[in-house]
Amino acid sequence: MEDRMRIILEERDAAIQELENMVQIIARSFKDDAIEKEGKFSDKEIKDLLKEIEVTYNPAKLLQQQRLLLTYLYRSKELKQDYLRHELKLAVSENNHLKEKVLKVH
Repeated sequence: MEDRMRIILEERDAAIQELENMVQIIARSFKDDAIEKEGKFSDKEIKDLLKEIEVTYNPAKLLQQQRLLLTYLYRSKELKQDYLRHELKLAVSENNHLKEKVLKVH
C-alpha cells in the first residue's frame, strides 16, 4: 500500500513539475512589462493555481485545476495577442498619417 501511495505521489509531483515547466515557458514568451502594468497579465493567477495543485491529492480536483490552468494560459495568450494587434494597428495608423503628411507637403 505504501509503495502504491509513493508511486501515486511521485506521479503527481512529476505532473505538477511538468505543468510548472510549461507555465514558465509560456509565461516567458508572453511576459511583457506593458501587459503587466495594465494588469492584464495573469501570471499571478497561474502561480497561485500551481501552489494549490501542489497540495491536491484528489484526481478529480487535479483535472479541474488542469482545465482552469489551461483557461488561464489561453486567456493570457489572447490578451497578449490583443495587445500586440492593438499596437500594430496604432503603428500602421501612425505610418499612414505620416505618409499623408509627406504627400501633402510635396
